[in-house]
Amino acid sequence: MKPHVLMVDDNPGDLQMIEEAFKDSRIDVSFHSARHAAEALEHLTRHEVCGTPLPDVVILDLNMPGLGGRDIISIMRGDRAWKHIPIVVFSGDASIDAQRTCQELGAHEVVVKPGTYSKYLSLVQRLPRFWRAPAQRPARAS
Repeated sequence: MKPHVLMVDDNPGDLQMIEEAFKDSRIDVSFHSARHAAEALEHLTRHEVCGTPLPDVVILDLNMPGLGGRDIISIMRGDRAWKHIPIVVFSGDASIDAQRTCQELGAHEVVVKPGTYSKYLSLVQRLPRFWRAPAQRPARAS
């Protein structure tokens, strides 16, 4: 079965670049996208209602209109069925504070949005480690 990747981002260009990077890297995944938090949560809820597979990894934009990435991380980490899913935060905010906050909330990794296609490829090539080995939720900073 192909790994299931859910990307949540309000920027269609970023969604397209990541999807193309998976194809160009020949990493065979079932790629699903959501443009906002409600759509992402609906996608996750389908598992409970319809038995569809949960994502093996969620790539999550930090800053979106309405519920943002921080909210989605908190919701996922508070849900018994979703708390084990690795979350990679994908953000234009490179600040140490943003990275620390995301990791404290339970993100596995925080990645600054790439400026070039080769950096999108590099990001995508690092993602299989999340579904090849059981993900350990990062420890919360004290």
